[in-house]
Amino acid sequence: MATKKQPGTKTKVTRAKAPKVEPIRSFKRYNDPTPFMTWKATHQTAYWILIGALIVGLCVWVITLTVRVQNLYDQVQQNSETNSYIYTKQ
Repeated sequence: MATKKQPGTKTKVTRAKAPKVEPIRSFKRYNDPTPFMTWKATHQTAYWILIGALIVGLCVWVITLTVRVQNLYDQVQQNSETNSYIYTKQ
C-alpha cells in the first residue's frame, strides 16, 4: 500500500552571499594605528614583571647555594689537609 503525498508548503532556501575579498596589494604600505616603540602598561606587563622577578630571584638563590656548597667543600678540604699527619713508627 502506497501512501498518498500530502500537499505541503515548500520552504524557500536563501543563500547568503559571501563577502567580497579585497585583492592583495603586495606593495601597499600598511599604516599601523599604534607606533611600534610605544609603551603601554597592561595586565600582561604585570605578568612579565612578576615572571622576570621570579626568574631573577631563583637565579640569585641558586648562586648563593652554589657559593655555600663551594665554601663547605673548601672547609672539608682544609680540615683534611690539616688533619693529615704523617705517622712514623718510633
